[in-house]
Parts: sequence; C-alpha cells; structure tokens
Amino acid sequence: MRYRFGTSGIRGEYPSFINEELLFKLGQVISERFSKVYVGMDSRKSSEFLLQSLIQGLLINDLEVFNFGLAPVGAAALISKKGLTIYITASHNPFSHNGFKIFYDGGEIYGNLEKTIEKELNIPKSISYEERGIVKEINLEPEYVKKLLFLEKGSSKVLLIPNGSSKIILPWILNNLGHRVKVINESYPIEEYDRRKIKRMILENKSHIGILLDCDGDRAVIFDENGDEVQKDVQLNIAIDYLKPNSLVLTVESAKSSSSIIKNTIITKVGSKYVGKVLKETKAEFGGEPAGEFIYPSLSLCPDGIATALLFLKILKKEKISALKNKFKIPAISREKYKVKDKEFIMKKIEKELKKEYKNLNLEDGIRIDSSDGFVLIRPSGTESLIRLTYENFKEINKIKDIISKNI
Repeated sequence: MRYRFGTSGIRGEYPSFINEELLFKLGQVISERFSKVYVGMDSRKSSEFLLQSLIQGLLINDLEVFNFGLAPVGAAALISKKGLTIYITASHNPFSHNGFKIFYDGGEIYGNLEKTIEKELNIPKSISYEERGIVKEINLEPEYVKKLLFLEKGSSKVLLIPNGSSKIILPWILNNLGHRVKVINESYPIEEYDRRKIKRMILENKSHIGILLDCDGDRAVIFDENGDEVQKDVQLNIAIDYLKPNSLVLTVESAKSSSSIIKNTIITKVGSKYVGKVLKETKAEFGGEPAGEFIYPSLSLCPDGIATALLFLKILKKEKISALKNKFKIPAISREKYKVKDKEFIMKKIEKELKKEYKNLNLEDGIRIDSSDGFVLIRPSGTESLIRLTYENFKEINKIKDIISKNI
C-alpha cells in the first residue's frame, strides 16, 4: 500500500487505508525533524483515535506537542505560522474516510518537505513506545477570532449548518455580532446534504441567508433567502467583485467569467495548496476555487469557510443574495465524476484518444480544451479515486463523454 499526498493532504477509507498505525508512523517521521508541533482534528468519529495515535508517535522524541483538539481548519492554518501543524480530517470526503493535512507558515506544505514526509511514510520503521516529549492542551479560538476578517455587527436571520468542527465557534461568533441564528447541528459530507430540506428550513425560518460548511470548515456554500443554492462559480464571482483585489489567483477549473473580473488574474493547478503557494509567491490579495474554497492571505494561505460566511453576511447588508445571484448569472457549468480504480492509467488512455481528435490540449493540470466561449477539463481527483469532468458551453461535450466512457 503506497501513501501519496494529493491536492490537499492524504485521505482514504478508514481503517483500511487511513488508520492508527499510519498516524503513529507520521508522528515518528515528524518528531525526527521538528522540536514543536501543533495537532488538532475535525469532528469525524475516527478523528479522536487517529489524533491520539499521532500524539503517541510524536512523543517518542523530545519535542513539545500542542494539542488544540476540535477546531476549524482555518484556526489550524493560522497557528501553523508558529510551527508545523497536523490536522486530522478528510474534509469533504465521505464520512467513511479520514486523513490529514499538514500546515507550515500559514499554508499547506508542498515541495521538498512534502516529498520527504511521503517517502518516509512508505519506508518500514521500527516502532518505539518510549515517550520523551510532552503534551500541552491549548485553545486556539481566542487568537483565531481576534484575527478573523469581516467581523461586523448585523441583524440578519441566518440558517446555519456548521457541520462539525465549526459547530461551536461559528454560532457563538454570529450571535455575538447580533445575527439571529437558527443552528442545525447535523454532520454529513457537504455534497450529501438534502438541498430540498435546506430550502424548506430557510423558508420556514424566513432566513435572509443559509450557510453550510463542510466537516473541517474550509468550504462554505451559500443559499439565498428563497432557499436556492448559489452556484459555486457565481459565489466566487460575487466575492471577487465585492473584494476587488488588485490581483487574483484562480485554478484551471474556474469559469471563464471568473477570470475576466480582475485584469491581473493568475491561473494555477486545482487544489488549495497550489492556490496558497501562488498567493504567497505573487503576494496576490485573494484566491479561490469554485468549490466554496476562498483564501484570504491576510488571514492565512488556507481556505477559510468561517471567513467566507462572514464575508457574505457583510455583502448581504448591501444587497439580497438572490439579486446578486441574478446579477452574476453565468452559463451553466457542469461538474461530473467517474469512479475508477486506477485514475492515472485511465487519464493516459483518455489523453491518447483526445490527441487524435484535438490539436491544442492544455496538459498543465489534467486535460483542458478551450473553445471560443467555453472549455472542458478532465482531471484525476486529488483526494479520491475519481476522474472529474468540468465543462462550460462546450458544443462537443457528448463526444468527450463518449471517449471517457469507453476508457474507464
């Protein structure tokens, strides 16, 4: 079994792929290179067991472990400015999965450090249970709240589904700001929530806005006062237009309309770690992906769903979400996924077939084909065994789908 970092950490089925043995080993690997480590988790049932195994592995060498327990991932990214931080989560993956993200200097690790850790995780290690380090329990929330953006008083009626790691802190923040909050404490992967149920609850509560976060709190999905979900590309466009950053970082999966709002727009690979890396290198002021993942560099280089929730409550003070949704209406963008066993092998087969049909393939991240007013993108998921298909206003999409279907 080989462990590889994807676009955001390592994730997989628990306990067949992600398990206590792996987290103990990760602790060993990290303890050999750092003298101080911060650790925490999301609210999945298996996260507590994995966290304890991680701590045991860290303690075999003489280092300090600061355990902040259950907290949103934005707080984990922020504390990583003080030292390496390991956060147990599978983010938006199914609840049968778990995994971890590693942060350093405000963003997810990449490059040589990521390669070194990956290599060590795939080499057998002798196990020692002698504990030399120490553990300290800490609370990240006061410092995190102090640094948060868009903290403005308001009185909006909010239907809030904080969904896990944000279930304590976000209702507390919104209530203290004066908002009238109806909290639904349920936990499901973000795409598995029944949108009809959310619509009904928004209408029954006469809410001005609905906010749904995923399990680790890096994504936020917005609903208008009619209970309708704001298309994620539209949500991104609303944020870009409101913030008006001098420079912007988007991914190859973004709608063409998103990259046309700000003149100085940089396009990078799909994945928040890549967006964060480019934000750091270019000092751009905002970055985002059309999945409800927005990065505010003045806070951290990690997507922060709590900051996004606060941003949209600030935007709401000026204009209804439904009006903004109509104002930024764009051609429908479709996103589909295909479950496969060997995504890299399948991608090579699809690429070979597409080269026979199209001359100008963009292979920077998956396979992208652009037309005059649309595009299609085929790429392997960075977190699951899936091939993802994204397309906007692409006339030959049925031909593309046929090629994919024949090769999976």
